[in-house]
Amino acid sequence: MKEIYLISPATIKSLTNIDENVHEKFLVSAIRESQNVALQTCIGTSLLNKLKNLIEIGEIDLPANAKYKELLDNYITYFLMYQTISKLIPIIGFKLDNIGVFTTSDEHVQQVSFKNVFEMQEYYTQQASFYLKRLEDFLKSNKADYPELEDCFGMQPELNSSEQYSCLFLGGKRGRKL
Repeated sequence: MKEIYLISPATIKSLTNIDENVHEKFLVSAIRESQNVALQTCIGTSLLNKLKNLIEIGEIDLPANAKYKELLDNYITYFLMYQTISKLIPIIGFKLDNIGVFTTSDEHVQQVSFKNVFEMQEYYTQQASFYLKRLEDFLKSNKADYPELEDCFGMQPELNSSEQYSCLFLGGKRGRKL
């Protein structure tokens, strides 16, 4: 089955400070993990599949799908962008080979310390958390517009946005009605 991504490497490069020479395979790997782990945990499989289907069949821009387009453009894109960069940092900073884990250097490039790498990753993780919270708040306020969110009911007894990859909880048996 063909994998459909809600954000492209070109979009990430155009909206961020990611250099044009970053190989697409690294970005695609980070996008896949961000989308299929972090985003899917938040919005659920049904809504993720709905968005992927609308993109695949080319109907995301139709007026009938304006609510999905708004969700994608104004909320999901920014979360995926920062989450992808957070996942990308270790992928491009360290290499795995038969000799083990290593970093590469060039005489014209100055490497940063591990501390700086982790600080940079933490920055992008915090940005992703902010946009995740924003996405969750939008979906809670507009849950009637997205029937696919019914699959999220009861997945977590409470919404705790301070935890990365928290699931959107929309109320139900163990929670209070919104």
